[in-house]
Amino acid sequence: MNAWLSRLSIRQQISALVLLVCLPLAVMLTWQVVEDLAHVRAEADQRVRILARSTAANLSRFLLDQEALLVRLAELPAIRALDPAACQLLLRDLVILDPRLNTLALRDLQANPICSALPSLASAAEMSQSPVFAAALHGDGFVVGGAETGRSSGRWLSVLSYPVRNQAGKKVGLIRMVIDLQKLSAELLAGLPTNAIVTVVDRNELTVLRSVEAAKYIGQPVPAAGTEAARLQREGFVSVQGMDGVRRRMAFTVLPGSGWRVVAGLPEAEVLAEFHSVLLQTLLMGLAVLTLALLLAWRLGLNVARPIAYLADTARRVAEGDQAVRAELTGSADVRQVAAQFNRMLDAFANEAQVRARAFGDLQQSEARFRALIELSSDWYWEQDENFRFTSMTDLTGAALIKTRQSRLGKTRWDLPSVDMDDAVWRQHREMLERHERFDDFQMKRIESDGQLAVYLSSGLPRFDTTGKFLGYHGVARDVTAARNAAALLSTTVERYQKVLANVYYGILLVDNEGRVEYVNQAFCDMFGLDRAAPDLIGLDNATVMKVTDGRLANSEAGLARVEELVALGKAVRDEEVACKNEHTLLRDFVPLLVDGEPRGRLWVFRDITRRQKTALALRLNESRLRMAEELAGIGSWVWPVTSGEAVWSDQMFKIYGRNRADGMPVAEAWQESIHPDDHQRLGDAIQTVRVSAQQFLIEFRIYTLDTKELRFISSKGVSVADAEGQVLHVWGVDQDVTAQKLAQQALQNSVNDKVALLNEVHHRVKNNLQVITSLLRLESRRSGETGTKTVLADMQARIRSMSLLHESLYRSGIFASVELSKYLKQLAGEAFRAQAPDGGLIRLELDLQPLQLSMDQAMPCGLLVNELMSNCLKHGFPPGSRGEVRVSLRPFDSPSDAAQALGHPGSWRLQVSDTGVGLPADFDLSHLASLGLQLASDLARQLGGDLDIGAGPGASFGVTFGVQP
Repeated sequence: MNAWLSRLSIRQQISALVLLVCLPLAVMLTWQVVEDLAHVRAEADQRVRILARSTAANLSRFLLDQEALLVRLAELPAIRALDPAACQLLLRDLVILDPRLNTLALRDLQANPICSALPSLASAAEMSQSPVFAAALHGDGFVVGGAETGRSSGRWLSVLSYPVRNQAGKKVGLIRMVIDLQKLSAELLAGLPTNAIVTVVDRNELTVLRSVEAAKYIGQPVPAAGTEAARLQREGFVSVQGMDGVRRRMAFTVLPGSGWRVVAGLPEAEVLAEFHSVLLQTLLMGLAVLTLALLLAWRLGLNVARPIAYLADTARRVAEGDQAVRAELTGSADVRQVAAQFNRMLDAFANEAQVRARAFGDLQQSEARFRALIELSSDWYWEQDENFRFTSMTDLTGAALIKTRQSRLGKTRWDLPSVDMDDAVWRQHREMLERHERFDDFQMKRIESDGQLAVYLSSGLPRFDTTGKFLGYHGVARDVTAARNAAALLSTTVERYQKVLANVYYGILLVDNEGRVEYVNQAFCDMFGLDRAAPDLIGLDNATVMKVTDGRLANSEAGLARVEELVALGKAVRDEEVACKNEHTLLRDFVPLLVDGEPRGRLWVFRDITRRQKTALALRLNESRLRMAEELAGIGSWVWPVTSGEAVWSDQMFKIYGRNRADGMPVAEAWQESIHPDDHQRLGDAIQTVRVSAQQFLIEFRIYTLDTKELRFISSKGVSVADAEGQVLHVWGVDQDVTAQKLAQQALQNSVNDKVALLNEVHHRVKNNLQVITSLLRLESRRSGETGTKTVLADMQARIRSMSLLHESLYRSGIFASVELSKYLKQLAGEAFRAQAPDGGLIRLELDLQPLQLSMDQAMPCGLLVNELMSNCLKHGFPPGSRGEVRVSLRPFDSPSDAAQALGHPGSWRLQVSDTGVGLPADFDLSHLASLGLQLASDLARQLGGDLDIGAGPGASFGVTFGVQP
């Protein structure tokens, strides 16, 4: 570059300087153009992505609707039985309901038609040769065919198929639906922008649907450009030239399950037109500015060139050997300053040569040390995901490693071919990985692709996110096979070496023989809480670093003494614990570095194990608490991995089932033998349900313990957990021994049954005794010749009958705390009316009774009151030969009358007995009556909680308002 500039004149150099000044502006302008292009492309991609996704969503909804229809049809008995007559009748009805279903057809597995809504069908021989039918025949679910020509119509069609299974679940046929692709294009792809084209492609890269000129392009193969890129991924973008010759920016997305791909595009010329216009204006403006700057630079160069020409002549003379010549101090101040400096340069020329020689020597020494540091590094960096599969390996070198790098990605370490590695070693290594522990210097031997045996040592650390979720492993590995491979591995750069060390979990400190820091990573600074960056410690002596870090140690004096002791002994120490403040603990490794027996420094490696110790302590504490809680509650926990089938029980589970934990987990057969035979089917159905889908369950069953053969009642509650695809992975749950609760519940139920039987017997006996008394009164009435005596005895029989009916209602209903008053009064009024009403049917009984639950203490006086009032109506209200009716009503009373307010019950009830007879005398006074019946009625009303009142005529009306007692 300097030689080229030296060949230019001063004016040319000034012009070049102007160009260099304009270069960043040009770069910025170019960058802005590129950013604008990217932004325009991103907007175009977003437009076509929205277009493709909306079309894909509409098409997916259409296919889902058709799938749901075929599923429902496949479940119909006529379809599942392959009954031609019933099936044909069913399809005919469906077509009447929806003419769009006229393309349905049902065939058996040999392609024989069973029934169809189509006027004509292909033969079984023709259909069996169809690849679409063969694909549907081998599928287990909904199958979407590609574009094919109709046999009779000649139109492009697509066939949707779904398997038909009989009652035993065996596939017996296919129900198929034919779709006219041209009509479907017109329905689904209408309303798109005029400049947009949407195309749907099937598995065979044939056009299925098209928004423009569908009849022309359906069934035609799509252009080969971009097809391969679209096959490799489910969604993306590509710029291709369409079938109409227009280049478009296309977005494609694949419909899951169908194999169809939706491609939407917009012309690139239209979406980039504004960008091209802005680009042209920007380029013209930039050229104009650049031309003006060059003209100004050329003019400036003319003024500067002359004094510089004199200076150049002086330099020429010096070059010819005239060391005594000096430049003239002429021209501008800058040129004169240059000439003065040129003269000084001539004076110091000899000294400058010596300085350059020393600098060159130092540069060679620094380069040698840098190359030596690179050659000492033999590690490469690797990363694994949460399933321990390699996701990246940085900068592998060597012919064998480069060739096999891709073969390692996506595989676990034990998936790679190896030699001299038994199963015990792999099992131990995998158990360590499952526990998410770090591992160091894991050795693995393998035969590389070049046939050479290679030996690798690998160390790794687990990776977690901020929430503590395990992300995988990362670490370093190195090839220790021999010097021939070491040379290739040591060719990695110092930058990669430092990058690996800077990102490892360990804190690393490397000092030289003089005790000065050669290398330290940021992890070391973070562990010791230093407020300095790692590069700031480079070059400090060991004593200074110890003083900087001793504030972190729990015992500074003892810690510093131990460091001096290790340095003095000069022996390697591994995994030595270092107590720090704030309950932090570090593990320290001290390694004296020797090369050919000569000391080359000391290496300190620190690892923070505080979180691991706290996690282990918290885990033990939680396990102890859980075990204690299970023992106190009598609850056992379990987990059942559905895939492996090997369940895991807690200690309490073994106690519940009467098993010894030392005997290990019982096999499935042994566990099933402990289940009560009557609960096998119910428990098996519950297990099958949770295996199919993720859900909660609660079931009770009985078992026999292994040790004492004791029958126990078990309440089991759990939940099944599924992955993102709905596949059940684990079932978690708890079992509780509820035998004591069941026995207590059974004893309580037996006691209740005994008390119910006793109360039934009491009420039944009371009812029988009252009937005996009634019979005795009836016998006495027959023997007596006195009319008054007969009347009194008849009244007594009616009253006793009302009480007998109450007891009968109680033991028949089985509820002894209360009586359904409306039913009781209905039966009582009916019997009283039949017993006392005159013959001939001139008097009718009307009942208006609302349901009311009433205690026995109120039901008894209520029944006696109705009996007395009805008897009074039937005796005194109707002269012989007269017509009328007796009315008994029981309704809620919500009138704001004084009587209701006096009761203080806003939900009071009104019991009223009335007739349409001759009515009461004008001087009737209830308080001065000597009638036993009405006096008894008044007393019963007060016992009920109200007062007997007389209503207005015509006829007689007696009533009482009362509140329901608790």
